[in-house]
Amino acid sequence: MAEPMPASVDQRVQACIATGEYCGALDLLARTYLETVYRYCFRMLNGDTGRARDVTQQVFEEICRGIAAYRGEASAKTWLLGIARNQCLKEIDVRARHRSMLRDNLEHVATQAHTAPALGSEAAMLSHEWLTRLQWALDQLESEERSLLVMRFGIGVGRELSATENAQILGLSRASAYRKLQEALTRLRRVIYDDAG
Repeated sequence: MAEPMPASVDQRVQACIATGEYCGALDLLARTYLETVYRYCFRMLNGDTGRARDVTQQVFEEICRGIAAYRGEASAKTWLLGIARNQCLKEIDVRARHRSMLRDNLEHVATQAHTAPALGSEAAMLSHEWLTRLQWALDQLESEERSLLVMRFGIGVGRELSATENAQILGLSRASAYRKLQEALTRLRRVIYDDAG
C-alpha cells in the first residue's frame, strides 16, 4: 500500500486555521515564505536592506492580523506576495514624498559616492555591469511596473510567480495582467536601450 502524499503548505496552513492553531499556521508561513517575501521587498525597495526588513516585518504583522480571515482562495504564496506588494507600494509612496521634500531643500542635502568592489575577470565585470544596468533600469520604472516585473521574473527575488499568480495579486484577468507585463517589458527595454544610445 502506497504511503499518502504529504500535505502541501497550503493544505497544512488551512488545516491549522480550521482548528484555530493560528500560531502553527503563522510559523509554517514564516518558515516557508519569509525569505521569498524579504527578497521581493529588497528588490522593490532598491536593495535597501533596512527598509526591506522593516516592510517584511510589516507584511508578517499584517498576516498575523488577517490569518483568521484567510480562506485559501489564492495560494498562501500569492496571498503573502500580494500583501508584500501593497506594503512595498505604500513604502515607495512614503519615500517619494520624502524625496520631494528633499528636492525642495536640495542645498541642505549632502550626497556620498560609493564605489563598487573590484571584480576579477572581464566576464564578471560585464555581468556586474549588466546587472547594475538592469537594476538601474528597473528603478526608473513606475513602482507598479517594477513590482510586476520583479514578481513575474523573480529579479533579485530568486523565485518567479506564474502569470496566473500575478493576475490574482493584481486583481486582473490573466489577459489583462499579461498585457500590463508586456507594457512593462517594453518600457524596461526603452529605458535600457535609449539610455545606452
